[in-house]
Amino acid sequence: MLGAFLAQRGTTAEAPVVGLLAELDVEAHMRANGLTGEEPAALRARLLGS
Repeated sequence: MLGAFLAQRGTTAEAPVVGLLAELDVEAHMRANGLTGEEPAALRARLLGS
């Protein structure tokens, strides 16, 4: 049902999520809320498993 609705509009469920993530500056948001120095890079590495 949702798939048909989105297909009629030429989009997917993933499209708005990808669009939002493309515009979101996560590091700036984290720094504005208290992360400093190398903390954002360390968090990124931890989340990506690297």
